[in-house]
Amino acid sequence: MQSKIIEEWQQLRSNKWASQLLNESTKYDEKIAFSIPKNPDFNKTFLLEQLALRHKALKKLPSWVQPDTIFSKIPLEQCTSEVLAKWKSTYFQGDSLIDLTGGMGVDIWAMAPSFNSAVVYELNPERAALLKHNLTTLGLDTVIVHTGEAAAEKLPNCSVLYVDPDRRIGADRSFKLEDAAPDVLSLLPEWLTKSDKVVVKASPMLPLSETLTKLSIQPSEIIALGDSTELKEILLVFQREFQGQSQRFTVIAGNFLWDETKDILSNHSLSNRIGSFLWDPHPGQHKLGTAAEIAGKLGGEAENDEGHYFHFNQFVPLPGSMHEVVWQGKFKEKDLKQWMKEHGEKRIQIRCRKFFHTPEQIAQKWKIASGGNYFLWCYQKNGIPWMSVTKYPRIEKSVDSPTVLP
Repeated sequence: MQSKIIEEWQQLRSNKWASQLLNESTKYDEKIAFSIPKNPDFNKTFLLEQLALRHKALKKLPSWVQPDTIFSKIPLEQCTSEVLAKWKSTYFQGDSLIDLTGGMGVDIWAMAPSFNSAVVYELNPERAALLKHNLTTLGLDTVIVHTGEAAAEKLPNCSVLYVDPDRRIGADRSFKLEDAAPDVLSLLPEWLTKSDKVVVKASPMLPLSETLTKLSIQPSEIIALGDSTELKEILLVFQREFQGQSQRFTVIAGNFLWDETKDILSNHSLSNRIGSFLWDPHPGQHKLGTAAEIAGKLGGEAENDEGHYFHFNQFVPLPGSMHEVVWQGKFKEKDLKQWMKEHGEKRIQIRCRKFFHTPEQIAQKWKIASGGNYFLWCYQKNGIPWMSVTKYPRIEKSVDSPTVLP
């Protein structure tokens, strides 16, 4: 039985006007809707949807934006970005790869060339047909696509088994592995009899500590994978007969590349810029609890009691944000407003983490507008409510040297 989405795509391609538009357009323009011929012999809504999704894919999946690639809304929203998938292709390699949860297929597309053979399973027949079409379009017609569920006991042996559990199987979206399908907690031991390594992609909102207590087998690696500002996903890597402590790494792929799976810390170059700097680690480092170790290796130390922020005496280009401290003092409204008055600042950006007030509460209570070039960090320091005013080092504005009020 022919897939409905493939049938509709073929109708578009058989129409000269629609086919030319698909060949030439990489974005959706509302004017296109009014230029469509009357009584077209294709699905007008489907055409406009494809153009709109193609435009959305430009940033996330630039290599996929080709005339014959077909997009689907939900898989596109849920899939890994191209840059993160390509990092996985450099880290996970071997003889054979099995992807149990195909979806949009970005991970299998990126990782398959790093293996001698690749197989992907997709439960939904429509998505399986779409996956097969796109992989062929993108030059990966050797990847075997299976429609249906991949029973653990029937899987062939492989080097790497990749799983991205569906977190939307119930009425509400869940971030826990036990609420997703397939059930990682119960199937993991069986998977490890079939594969040397099992890689489970999880939500960045995964309750990590709780999850680790529920796993019968501990991961050999926990990888926080993201871009320069956000944590996008957690990878739990399991190896057969592994014993020991899980290694934790944060990897940032993209323009700012940071890869803790490599010996990045010992080779990290420090700048010659001396001063007082506050580091707010990347969300991935917060998630894994590795920031203190990284700061310690590079000469930093905890700035607040909770260990969320770290102080350096020189600028270090670390993931997250590294700000130059221009003023510090106890958490007092009048002192902050005096500093703002002296420096002609009417706005400030407020940052808090596990403080007894939220940024919104402080802004409302102290009647401070949000914005501007400076940041107010509020935290506990040696049991005392404390605040630091910082700026990005790139901001060229004359300020006093950092001072600490009594």
